[in-house]
Amino acid sequence: MLSSARASTQPEPESPTAILAAARRLFHSPGYSVTRVADIAHEAGVSRATVYNHFADKKSILYRLVRDYMAGYAQIGERLKAGIDPAESVYELLRNHIRDAMLWRIENADLRPAIEMAKQLPTSGWKEANEAADRAMHGWIADIHHACTRLDITRPDIDISFATGALYSMIEATLSTLSTSASRAHVDRITEQLTLLQWHAIYSIPPDQAPVAGDILPVALATPAS
Repeated sequence: MLSSARASTQPEPESPTAILAAARRLFHSPGYSVTRVADIAHEAGVSRATVYNHFADKKSILYRLVRDYMAGYAQIGERLKAGIDPAESVYELLRNHIRDAMLWRIENADLRPAIEMAKQLPTSGWKEANEAADRAMHGWIADIHHACTRLDITRPDIDISFATGALYSMIEATLSTLSTSASRAHVDRITEQLTLLQWHAIYSIPPDQAPVAGDILPVALATPAS
């Protein structure tokens, strides 16, 4: 009896992480609508009670997955800021931003069914999370463009704030139609085209004359775009 009691108190896997990973797999296939909490518990190697200790219901798990995905997307700009090489050009900063956004979508392609489901649920928090991610991503691009106006290399006939918003919408539209099976070479081609379009719409100098990040870094990092 003693050995049975000890066996019953063996620790379960790191519960929230295991539950989310299991739900992610099951929401992808066979799908959210047919997946039960019991299925998630079984896949995670935990009891149903453990699932309910961490999440109120299946929707709560879905919402957490979507929020985590959007938070990671929003942090792309912060990760780029943290890893900036002052010697890289502003053109490369913009290109890296677009490339990483595309790769994030592809790397998390298995979450697309869950995200589409969350969009249909008014209490999922998708709208708020998506808006927060857009503000963060758009904000980093805007900071770069506004910092470059101080170097007199942006077109004088362009409203930077308006142009940044319009160009970001174009990037978002491209991202939304990007195939999750796109090759890295295809991503690189699209990234280059979007970066060139953005550059020539805003800047008065060619890309090969772009200043280095070190020239704008203090301004871009310290001064939020208005």
